[in-house]
Amino acid sequence: MIISNKNKFIFIHIHKCAGTSITNSLSLRTLSFTDKVSTWLHRNFGLTKPNHIKYEPHITARDLREQMGAKKFDSYFSFAISRNPWDWQVSLYTYMRSNKDHWQHELALKFKDFDDYIRWRCDGNYQLQKEFVCSSDGELLLNFVGKMENLDEDFKYVCRTVGLPLIELKQDNVTNHLPYPKFYNDHTRELVETTFAEDIEFFGYSFDSQAVGKSLKRVER
Repeated sequence: MIISNKNKFIFIHIHKCAGTSITNSLSLRTLSFTDKVSTWLHRNFGLTKPNHIKYEPHITARDLREQMGAKKFDSYFSFAISRNPWDWQVSLYTYMRSNKDHWQHELALKFKDFDDYIRWRCDGNYQLQKEFVCSSDGELLLNFVGKMENLDEDFKYVCRTVGLPLIELKQDNVTNHLPYPKFYNDHTRELVETTFAEDIEFFGYSFDSQAVGKSLKRVER
C-alpha cells in the first residue's frame, strides 16, 4: 500500500496482484526525501518504521477511507490491481509453500496437493478481492482497478494519470509455476467459481485466461 502526498495517489495492495512490484517501482519516486531515507533504513537494517507507513500493508479501501477521512481519500487518485481468481489461487498456493517467511508457510506444507488446498481455501478461509476495493454496499471506492492480465498498459495509465514518466515495472516477489489451468480439475475449478462468484462477476473474469474483462473506472459521484 502506498499513499503519496507528493503525487496525490493511493495504491491499495491486494496480495499476489503485482503489489510488491508496483510498490517497489513507485515508492521511492513518489515519497518525500525523509520517507525515502526512512524506507531505506527500514528495508536494509530494520531501523525505524517509515514515516509514511501508518496503515496495514494490505488495508482495504473501505478501512483506509474511514481512517484517513472520506474527503482526503477522495481527493487522491486511488487504484488497485485485480487478478483472475483461478490464477490468484495458484499464485497464493505456490507462494505460501515456497516462501518460508509467509505466515501460513507451515500450513501450506501440510496440504497433500493443490486440490487439498482449494478445498481448504473454499471452506470459508478466503477473502474476496472485491472487499479490498468496495464499500460495504458493493460500491467501487477507487478511481481505477487495473488487471494483472493487462498490467503493463494499466500501469502506464496510472503513471500518466499521476503525472509520472513511464516507469519500468520491476518483477518482484514472483513465483514461477505452470500455467494455472493445469492445476485444476472440474471439481476444483467449480469450487473456485462458486466461492469467488462475486469477484468473477464484479471484475469480469472467466476461467479462460484470455477473457479478462475490462479495467474498472469509478463513475464520478
